[in-house]
Amino acid sequence: MDPLRSRPDLTRVASPGLEPVKLLLVVALLGTGLVAVALRTTVWSATDYPELPYPVVLMFFPVATVAVWLFRRWFGGRPPARLVAHRDGFAAPPAGYARARRLLAAPTLVAWYSLLSVGSGRRVATGWLVLFALAGLVALVGLLRPGPRVLLTPTGVEFRTWWRTRWTPWDEITAVRFRLSVEVRGRGWWSIPDERLDVWPGYTSDAIGHYLGAPGHRHLIGTAGELDRLHRELSATWARRDERIRRTGRWSTLLWPPAA
Repeated sequence: MDPLRSRPDLTRVASPGLEPVKLLLVVALLGTGLVAVALRTTVWSATDYPELPYPVVLMFFPVATVAVWLFRRWFGGRPPARLVAHRDGFAAPPAGYARARRLLAAPTLVAWYSLLSVGSGRRVATGWLVLFALAGLVALVGLLRPGPRVLLTPTGVEFRTWWRTRWTPWDEITAVRFRLSVEVRGRGWWSIPDERLDVWPGYTSDAIGHYLGAPGHRHLIGTAGELDRLHRELSATWARRDERIRRTGRWSTLLWPPAA
């Protein structure tokens, strides 16, 4: 990755809450399943191919998914640059759409492959409907679960993944790498891929490195004034890094401790 071409749009501000596109995908998933089940129990025996409505209805879901993806691509833009205020500090919230895209891959593929059931009889078509329901249920549970998050507090940093939540005090962090890994004394490296967070790649790493190098500001984490100051400081950090890379032609993924 070329860091000079990956500089964040520092004018964009994150907004907390569930993304509208994620809600649209949930509605499309539930709506497809409900319509398919409703038609399954009504008038499908009137056609020469009684299994045909199964894939026809299920195909609505991948079409809706592609439509939402195009809407996101054309109008959604890039993720915001900065962290968001949280009652306990500053948070890098989960990237709702990126998570939804992965979770919905299985029901989307089942819907596409259900076209193979045309002409194979109602029993085979019903099997595809059951597979879609199971894949959709797993995806729905995943969408409703809290996603990965990084939370900076005055006393330490919390890393929440799919499976567990870990917290470490600031003094236990010995190194920070770009996109996004921290080394915790005695516990190795903790990582959360930046694409799972709704913050520009590298920004959260820079924020952690900043507070490691400026412990006098940690007690202000969670205040609006400190969030604005952090944003200004990290904007200057990106500018200095760009200038150093242009001058030396060298780039290091280690953000803290700073190179000698």
